[in-house]
Order: sequence, then C-alpha cells, then structure tokens
Amino acid sequence: MYVPRVILSYIYYKVFKEINFTDHDIEVFFTGPGFLAWNRMGNMQAWVGPLTQNWHTNQIALQHKILDRMRDFGMTPVLPAFSGRVVPAFTRNFPDANTTYLNRTWAHFQPPFGL
Repeated sequence: MYVPRVILSYIYYKVFKEINFTDHDIEVFFTGPGFLAWNRMGNMQAWVGPLTQNWHTNQIALQHKILDRMRDFGMTPVLPAFSGRVVPAFTRNFPDANTTYLNRTWAHFQPPFGL
C-alpha cells in the first residue's frame, strides 16, 4: 500500500474553503512547496508560501498519473487520516472548539495549530 500525499494540500484547501475560511486564513497554514514535508510533519507553517493555484493544478495532474500507475501495478492507494491540524483562524469560525498549539516552536518556526 502507498499513501499518496501529492494532493493532500489541495484537499485541505478545499475542505477549509467549504467551511468558510478565507484564502488568507488557508495560506498561512501551508508552507511553500520545498517545505511541505516539514509542514505535514507538524513542524512549521506559514513559511515561504503560499501555494499557488497553478501549483495545485499541476499537483492534481501528477497525483492522477501516480494513482493510475499504482492501479496498473495492482496497488491500492490509501489516503492519510486527518491529523487534527487546522488553520490558526479556526476558533474564529468555531469559537467553542478546543484548540491548542500542537508542539513547541521548532527551530523558531511558528508551531502548528490543532484540535
């Protein structure tokens, strides 16, 4: 099994848009492409971003190619579970949510916010 993470950022983007967060709210959640591994590990956010719509479009096309090839090899793709990380503005839209910073500051980067 393989966990395809190429479009994970786009999935988060779409979900946050559906629950009425602004583009700015979402942009400060992500890092730039070169730092997404650290973003996904929960070490940092809002660094060398934002991710552009063109970048998302290219990643979606790449993900479809990866998934097609996986299926050609008989592999079953599995999407990762929700990690609990949310945009820093989450409490504005959901004031009763129990949110916190998920870890201490790593290398002086802004720590991620989560449920």
